[in-house]
Amino acid sequence: MSLFDVSLLPRRAMMCIVGVLDIALYAKTHPISGKEVATRHGLKPRHLEVVFQALVHFKVLRSVRGPKGGYSLARDRSKITVGELVRVAASTSTAEQEMLISNSRLLHDLINPVVQNAAKPFFQQIESITIEDLHQISLKHINYLSLKNQKNYDI
Repeated sequence: MSLFDVSLLPRRAMMCIVGVLDIALYAKTHPISGKEVATRHGLKPRHLEVVFQALVHFKVLRSVRGPKGGYSLARDRSKITVGELVRVAASTSTAEQEMLISNSRLLHDLINPVVQNAAKPFFQQIESITIEDLHQISLKHINYLSLKNQKNYDI
């Protein structure tokens, strides 16, 4: 495995991006349930639910309760950036993780500044990528996403 085979984003950030893009693709006429999104991507619904609740809190998603409820985008796809989704995911981190990080002076004084400096170009790039951009790419590569056989998806 090469260094470039590893995701630069935490799992929760990737779940945010996948979840929001899925909703952008599928929630055209009605909200999509978190369970439906989780099933489509092989995720555990309880893990996705934590992420979706944060996305609702930050007004990225809108939640509708009830038997025909689910999630839809709260804003236009062009107004939601990948960078914003990464920040939302980071807000769901546990206090235990934060305690571990805050207790290390080496991490705080040396490693964090070096890594943050190296990561600046990456984060600047993801701030410019919108869900609309990913939506357009998804439509062009529909076969890779296995969406063409889904009955609730239309182009």
